[in-house]
Amino acid sequence: MNSALQTGLAVLFLLSVVGCSDTPSTPTEGGQTGDQELIASDDGKNASTTVIEQQRIDAETLASILGVHVWSFRFSGGPVRCWLEVEEVGQDTMPKRMPEGGEFVTSNNDNGEIRFVWQGSRSTGGSLDLNCNPGGGYGFALHNKAFVFDWKTRRSHGLTPTGQIRSIEASEGEELVLMTYKASEITSANDTTEPREVTLTLKAIIGESEM
Repeated sequence: MNSALQTGLAVLFLLSVVGCSDTPSTPTEGGQTGDQELIASDDGKNASTTVIEQQRIDAETLASILGVHVWSFRFSGGPVRCWLEVEEVGQDTMPKRMPEGGEFVTSNNDNGEIRFVWQGSRSTGGSLDLNCNPGGGYGFALHNKAFVFDWKTRRSHGLTPTGQIRSIEASEGEELVLMTYKASEITSANDTTEPREVTLTLKAIIGESEM
């Protein structure tokens, strides 16, 4: 039995649930709201006009502000079982597999959505969350020195197997790579330590559980 998994960009998903007001209002002196012009003048001479307008932000900027990274996949031809594999170089801060112990995040439905989210910062730490909807979910709390939170600078990218947003055909029982996220630490020229690396690989199997 063949099935299809269709990937979606994190920033597009975020945009669908968080947005700006359709009718923004700008507070001004005196309690007025609405589109206003702020006018600066010198005793009424050589008056110049400065217009300040509220603007929308794009999805990537919003995700950066919130510190959230999301990958969303729609599947058909389920059930589906998924999990996350973790590879760290130069550090050991997370389990090698999530969920641990050979468990899976599972949806017993023929159709649904797989969503992977990570968020956090150096000051607060963060979390990794993997969910099937409808179905189950798994969350893992991260301290502020785990994952990439303790790094000063990094380069990173998240890719689907083809590098594009497209369907992935799969046979029942076949193991699929849905997404790979790789982060590499950027160190200074005077730093003698080996740069750290983290790779997250999101995998899934379509079809009934063997258990």
